[in-house]
Formats: sequence, structure tokens, C-alpha cells
Amino acid sequence: MKYIKKILQILQIISGNSYVRKRISEKNPGTFTENRRNFDILVIGDMCDVKDIIPQNKSYLQFDAPDRTLFASFLILQGKFSWLNEGKGKCIIVCKKNNEKKKSVSMFDIPFLHTIVINKYKLKKQQAELKYPLLSHPLQVCKFIFGKKYEMSSVEKCPIPEIEEFCAQRDIEFEYRVIID
Repeated sequence: MKYIKKILQILQIISGNSYVRKRISEKNPGTFTENRRNFDILVIGDMCDVKDIIPQNKSYLQFDAPDRTLFASFLILQGKFSWLNEGKGKCIIVCKKNNEKKKSVSMFDIPFLHTIVINKYKLKKQQAELKYPLLSHPLQVCKFIFGKKYEMSSVEKCPIPEIEEFCAQRDIEFEYRVIID
């Protein structure tokens, strides 16, 4: 009986991990399988409610995850900017103040990154964590699944000038927002 209980617990964890992996991958529409393009706005960063920052008549795509760093948001922008409406697109990056200077990438960021980027920044550990997200980061998974979204943010100067330069070179309007707790 004791072994059956353990086996059932293991099956629940595996099943839960499958569910979480599916939800994480749903946040990243496939570059080649997604047929929508030419979005007006791309929102990347921490989990935020966009109702006050996106005009009603604008199309947008949001890539958010709990505690996403500014560095990870920039990596995602570099791979996803082509989804924006050429010449008229806008990118909004949303970040917590304490995640501005961190150079980390989490398992939530991996589905958005190309294999070359994963290899360049040595992100194999984060890629492996994505196989068992409930075991590796249970608190972040809870934030992700239950969708706690921050409602208030303020527009500020981006502390990484390369992001502004990247956007300017591609004729993308850029806005940086810091979450207000």
C-alpha cells in the first residue's frame, strides 16, 4: 500500500509537470506555426495587466513570466521583434526594479529563445529545469499558473541603452515600464 501511494504521488507530479510545461509553451506561439503577424505592440517582461497601457484599438502580443529580468526580456525581444508591424510597431518592456540589473534567464524564458542563444549563454540547466518545473521552481510556477499580474507601472528611462538602440535601428517605438508594488 505504501508503494502504491508513492507511485500515485509520482504520477501526480509528472502529470502536473506536463500541464505546466504545456501552459508555458502556450505563452510562446511558434514562430513557424503561428499565422498572425504585424502586431501593433509587443509586451515583454514580468506579469502585468495591460488594460491600462494598451489602447483598445491596438493588436498586441504579450510574453510575460514571473520575475522576468530585463536581460531576459531583451533576449526575447531580439528573437521576436519581427512579429511587430514594420515601421509602426511598439515594444513595451515591463520589469521590477530589483530585476533590472540581473543577468539571469529562467526556465520560463527558454521557450522564447533560439538554440543558438541557449548555447551562447550556457542555459542548458534552465532548459533541463523546464522538464520538471514543479520540482525546480514551485513558487514561480504557482505565480505563473494563478496568473498574479501587477496592475501599476510607471514609464522610466531604460537602464540598458542597447535595448533603445536595438529598437531605434529597427524603427520600433520603445517604452520601458517599472512595476510599482
